[in-house]
Amino acid sequence: MKKRAKILLAAALAVCIILSVCVCLVVTSAANYSGSCGNNATYSFTSGTLTVSGSGDMNSYSSATVPWADYRSQIKKVVVSDGITSVGYYAFSNCSELTEVALASTVTSIGRFAFANDAKLASVTLPNNLKNLGSHAFLNCASLASVVVPEGVKTLAPSVFDGCSSLTSVTLPLTLKVVGASAFEDCTALVSLVIPDNAVSLGDYAFANCSSLTALRLHAAVKTFGSDLFDGCPSSLVVTCPKGSDADAYCSANNITVKYEGLTDGGKDPDPGEWSPWF
Repeated sequence: MKKRAKILLAAALAVCIILSVCVCLVVTSAANYSGSCGNNATYSFTSGTLTVSGSGDMNSYSSATVPWADYRSQIKKVVVSDGITSVGYYAFSNCSELTEVALASTVTSIGRFAFANDAKLASVTLPNNLKNLGSHAFLNCASLASVVVPEGVKTLAPSVFDGCSSLTSVTLPLTLKVVGASAFEDCTALVSLVIPDNAVSLGDYAFANCSSLTALRLHAAVKTFGSDLFDGCPSSLVVTCPKGSDADAYCSANNITVKYEGLTDGGKDPDPGEWSPWF
């Protein structure tokens, strides 16, 4: 009888130990799925959705130090809630299953490498109040098909859309001044692009290896042309620009076909802002 009682007691103790371990694991797991990611910003992860809430800036990280690094492969949706003003460096990079992103209108800055290597991210709506779009922000987002950069953004930082091999539709703001180095490098599906009238500089390799690019519009304001700007682009590329502009001279020196938009026999180049649709 005593032997049987000892066996039952041992079994009961074993069950208690197992339950205690399970509770500890659950508590630890829950702790790892929420926390701080800024002075006044917090995050939580539930059912595939990572939500950032609070106010002000997110922290910036390296790829290895983001708080959700251990389960980034489980993240399918990112929600940056109203009140958050910036997306930190590397915040949502290397999220291999990420397909959906919702950014609040309060976001004014997206840090470098913020969404880099998110291969399944097919679309993103950039908030209207965005002012800063960091370098490599969407590097190698191979499924990204279209993007509208809002008014207020003045610079496309280096490699911001580098390697977005499915990108076919790009709308750029009139406020844009600078297209950074390799901004559209390896955008192999991009067929046509309009550079806004106020842009003044195109960085090195800005359109390199855009192997489908056949139509590009530049205005007379562009004065700086980086090296190997169209390296790897097809010979069928046609650049439309004003006759006698720096763009015209650059294209002529680099054996790129030029089209003078608006010209007819006896006609003249259009004034700034008077360009007619051409593709």
